[in-house]
Amino acid sequence: MKRDWDLIREILVALEDKKESKGILRLKDFPSGREQEISYHVALLLDAGLVEGSMPSEFGPPVKRFNLSRLTWEGHDFLDAIRNDDVWSKIKTKLARQQNLWR
Repeated sequence: MKRDWDLIREILVALEDKKESKGILRLKDFPSGREQEISYHVALLLDAGLVEGSMPSEFGPPVKRFNLSRLTWEGHDFLDAIRNDDVWSKIKTKLARQQNLWR
């Protein structure tokens, strides 16, 4: 599965919004039909240290339950950097170019 930067941004914003209401972000907080894609990207965010939470490491289907509790310092910094739509557009263009160079 390819990394979807827009989905990563969506998850980070959703977690920030959820924490303002003192909640935990779960898979059920997202629209149905994208469970596999969302859980994969949550795993990437956990691996990168941008969020704190838990995801079971059980074998089985690619859809995983998760509980995200908060953004880390780095997660806040990253979200602050990509919050502005104009900046985000420029960053995505640069990331796309870098991905093409790595292939």
